[in-house]
Amino acid sequence: MERAAEAFLAGKNGFKASMVMLAALLVNLATAIYATQLFSTSYPLGMDTFSHLPKLLYMVDNGLASWFFDWYAGMPLFLFYPPLSYFFAYLPTLLGLNPLLSYKLVEVVFILAAPIVFYFFCRRLGLSGERAAYATLFFSLIPFIPLNSIVFGRFPNIVAMPFYLAALIFFFEAVETHSKRSVLAAGGFFALTLLTHHLSAYILTISVAILLLNVLFGRESFRAKLRKVFSLSSPLIFGLLLSSFWLIPFLVYLKYWHQLSFNPSSLYYLPVASVIFILTVLGVSMLSERLSKTKDMYSRVMLAWVFLFFIYGAYLLPGELLLPGGGEVDLMRFQLYASIPLAVALATREKYDFGLVSRKLFGGYVSTSLLVTLLLTVNVVAGAVILASTPQVVAQEVDVGRIPPEIAGYLASQQCFGRILAIDCPFWVYLLPHYTGKRLIDGWYPQGSILVMLKKVGKTYTLNNCKNDGLIRHFIERADDYGIRWILVSEEGRTYLLQNSHFKPVLEAEGIILYENQHKVSYVDVKPQAKVSWSWSRDKIELRVESSSERTEVIVKEAYFPAWKAYDNGV
Repeated sequence: MERAAEAFLAGKNGFKASMVMLAALLVNLATAIYATQLFSTSYPLGMDTFSHLPKLLYMVDNGLASWFFDWYAGMPLFLFYPPLSYFFAYLPTLLGLNPLLSYKLVEVVFILAAPIVFYFFCRRLGLSGERAAYATLFFSLIPFIPLNSIVFGRFPNIVAMPFYLAALIFFFEAVETHSKRSVLAAGGFFALTLLTHHLSAYILTISVAILLLNVLFGRESFRAKLRKVFSLSSPLIFGLLLSSFWLIPFLVYLKYWHQLSFNPSSLYYLPVASVIFILTVLGVSMLSERLSKTKDMYSRVMLAWVFLFFIYGAYLLPGELLLPGGGEVDLMRFQLYASIPLAVALATREKYDFGLVSRKLFGGYVSTSLLVTLLLTVNVVAGAVILASTPQVVAQEVDVGRIPPEIAGYLASQQCFGRILAIDCPFWVYLLPHYTGKRLIDGWYPQGSILVMLKKVGKTYTLNNCKNDGLIRHFIERADDYGIRWILVSEEGRTYLLQNSHFKPVLEAEGIILYENQHKVSYVDVKPQAKVSWSWSRDKIELRVESSSERTEVIVKEAYFPAWKAYDNGV
């Protein structure tokens, strides 16, 4: 009779866990469909979409290229940004799938994969099926998770999340079992994370470092600790070796990247930041142990992880002091990855004792259903606040509408060479090269740019929304040098910048004015004058110069990079 009762309870709990897990998957499915605009021809939501989608479209047009002609007067395509997420979206297009649909489907698949892998991560931590299901539901509802796709559109970050979680599963398993399988799997998923999104790999390393320092903080023998340290550190080394084919060129050429208009303090503070990081982790871990009723390492690690990631993501202190290399890191991503330990902590909240706060919030006063309701409410409020407080940002960067067909048609019909400068325009401008065949002098942030003047825009702005009028005037006044033939300006934007210039309005559509350079713009300048023709394809620019002069100077208006090689008649 007892066994029958136990079987009944187990079946009941299993059914409940299945229903909770189904709810979590439905939440993620709804998020994915809305974020990708799956059943419409619209572009996926999120400002970063217009950084990532153009690269996929470029691959579809040009194949596996090393150079990206479409932005900044040229840039290396995947030298400064990991390629794997784009390859996932590119492969279905080889079978004839529309690239926009392929991009959307890959995003949907990985949004749905994340909660499934997270569930197995919770099981690895020893949570029951029901607790793991609730943790997965909490994870899906913590606002940073849906906002990551709906508002930010962080495609590589979305693809990296399941790899990040899978790596954690095997890192935690390696601590317990020390098996070669766990070490190799952890290293493999660390490499996949790195090849998908290098910042996620950096944050994964910080997560592993928190676990490692908590291992050292424990009361085991020195030999046992040393074995666990080896089990945690060797996958990192293995993962770096697996990804070295991309990582080494990235590091070698890093000095040419825009961000290195680099803040040297990130290196100066490295020893200090490392010491502060270790002391902060140990201090927070000691506090977490005092707050943990069960005193087990995983409870301590989860709570320390939550506290630390919210400290890093709050921008309360300079990143270069808190973290090794933190001055060059987007600290906001720590908010996203804090959702992982926070969801686990919420699902196991009875393990922690915050005194009066604990009794009021985590005792009988807050049930699981109330917690779910609270998270849903926070999501709704967060969405409403974003829409109400930043409507212009949402319209220009998140949900940008369509490219005006009049502008796209006019630009596509022009047979002459010329680049486009955008000022105060919606982010659809970054898709224009795919639809019109006309390149941009700007790009989505100066991320990857090697053009010297674009480095002056800074890390957090595009030239499109840069408020430095002097810098934009520089590009207008020297439009011939940069090959700029057209300028797009919002009619409510800074049209005054074009007064007394060589640019005249030729078209207005949907609040955007198109100006055209009255000067003839060339891609190649030759001194002395000579007949020249040119063509470009993938990674090659071919010039044909007919000159009787003994010495001819040829200037190609493409960003210079050390990887370029020049040949004269094949030599």
